[in-house]
Amino acid sequence: MAQFHLCTVSDVARFGIDPARVNDLIEEASEIMETDAEFGMNRLVEKQTFTDELATEVGRFRIYVKNPPAWSVSKLEFYDGSNWTEVTDDYTIKTDQATAGLDSVGEVMLEGGYAFPRGREYVRLTYVGGMATDTELLPKRLRLATAHLVSGLWQFEKRKGSAFSTRTIPETGETIGFYESLFTPFIKKRISGYRIGGL
Repeated sequence: MAQFHLCTVSDVARFGIDPARVNDLIEEASEIMETDAEFGMNRLVEKQTFTDELATEVGRFRIYVKNPPAWSVSKLEFYDGSNWTEVTDDYTIKTDQATAGLDSVGEVMLEGGYAFPRGREYVRLTYVGGMATDTELLPKRLRLATAHLVSGLWQFEKRKGSAFSTRTIPETGETIGFYESLFTPFIKKRISGYRIGGL
């Protein structure tokens, strides 16, 4: 399956990127933005069906999906130590999409007094998650951040011609990783609301 792009060619047009390289750089930046756990968003953005296995605590009634927002839930299962069992008790799933929009943290709440029973500490949730099915529907600030990441990759490629694993800051002598140098404060600020985990 092709990488879902987090920005368009028109989003990066002002950066003067070689047309022969622009699509590859958008694909690379989109993958870094989604999958880099330390600096990226640490989540997938394309709206699709996911199945997450999640640890929870006994007595809690909320869980957080890995690829928010949760648009709908089709199956909830508990692991009892040896088997996965679908929940058949009466409960209502309330997703956060209706109130929180695309910035949502992916909370799924079990209503009606339902809580995770004693001895069942893992759940498996099948749900529709992710932000959008089309790049044009993504929030502008996320597309802008990705466009700036594309520009950073292009600038480096023009200077060096290949990737590197670390970079030394001349003023301080500090060595930082390649991705860390690409994720400027401008980019970090714009993805902070979409990141799973903190920057």
